[in-house]
Amino acid sequence: PLADCHEIGDRCRQERRLRMLGAIELFARGTAGGALDGADGIAFDVRGNLYVASNQSDEIAVLSPSGDVIAEYRGTGADAFNSPASLVFRGRSVYVTNLALFHGGPQKLSVFTAPYPGAP
Repeated sequence: PLADCHEIGDRCRQERRLRMLGAIELFARGTAGGALDGADGIAFDVRGNLYVASNQSDEIAVLSPSGDVIAEYRGTGADAFNSPASLVFRGRSVYVTNLALFHGGPQKLSVFTAPYPGAP
């Protein structure tokens, strides 16, 4: 009951929210060294595609609303991703932090142009 929640404070509210969410379902499955390996930051575009920073495979994987990998961005040479971690859209530009965790090298901020703008 709600009265019980007031007695134990925020912890009860957090647990209640978790119970209300229901079961966790698998949305997409990756492979070692491939898309989603080391999945970290995520962002959606206006079409419902999910952009996933995959830091162990040094790429941004794009998943369709049904969970299929429909594109992969890696970059080349000095512009290649290096352990991408977080990403954010600004219009069609996608800004990506690179942690350089696994391969050494400089930490950097990368940007690329997506086909559609980010979701509001």
